[in-house]
Amino acid sequence: MISNGQICFGILVEFFPWDKDPWCGEWEEWWRDVNEYVNPIFDPFTDDGNYKPGASSGDFDTFFDYQSDWDKANPFPVDLVRYHDEWILAIPSSTLIESGYPEKFDPASLVVSYEEWQSLMVFCKKWGIATSTPEWWLSSDYA
Repeated sequence: MISNGQICFGILVEFFPWDKDPWCGEWEEWWRDVNEYVNPIFDPFTDDGNYKPGASSGDFDTFFDYQSDWDKANPFPVDLVRYHDEWILAIPSSTLIESGYPEKFDPASLVVSYEEWQSLMVFCKKWGIATSTPEWWLSSDYA
């Protein structure tokens, strides 16, 4: 096991809206649902994860290529930084996670704009995530 060293600017969070049913912690699925994502490509899977009759691996590739393109065009606006069994909701530009070997970085690069800070707070307010004042966090987690 390798321990990650992590620095980020954000808030400690105990509960996310994607923790409840039907998402059960799957933030990617939650993000797609709240943005009314619909994949117009034939869904090749049954509810139990098997191929539907007549579906092929080509259908699988096309389905997930479309989903991947949507995800890239509609990125999740925050980073989830895990430390042990808890989470920090962080501003993406502030997140630095390294594992294995020492990594140089310039402490002066640890800057967050007012707009980025505001964006984090708006995200939390919109989705009912309890907040505190964002701060810089140094944490670790095992990869």
